[in-house]
Amino acid sequence: MGQVSSPPVLIVQPPHLISFHSSTRGLDSSTALEFVRALRIATDVARTSTVVSIYQAGESLYEHFDKVCVIFQGRMAYFGRADQARQYFIDLGYDPAHRQTTADFLVAGLLQFKCFITSLRS
Repeated sequence: MGQVSSPPVLIVQPPHLISFHSSTRGLDSSTALEFVRALRIATDVARTSTVVSIYQAGESLYEHFDKVCVIFQGRMAYFGRADQARQYFIDLGYDPAHRQTTADFLVAGLLQFKCFITSLRS
């Protein structure tokens, strides 16, 4: 099995915003969790904002984020506190599957919404 490494980074002055896209792709769940924990610490210490796109985020990863932005068909479907996103979609009438993670529920809810919109248009 190969090693995952990132290029060295030299930061002269703390940035106001750091962005990571697909940063956990190819990592096993424990390594992905360590990466997210490190981002959380770096964000807090540097007093900066970090924007991260993560696929298949387990609940232990999701809990490290303050806010979540859910985008559906190029439009923002939700932006707010991560710990309130699940309830927001439940209040809209979407039911999470048994033991479904919040991140999976947010994606599944949007797929249900897409099916509903498609049926209205037919």
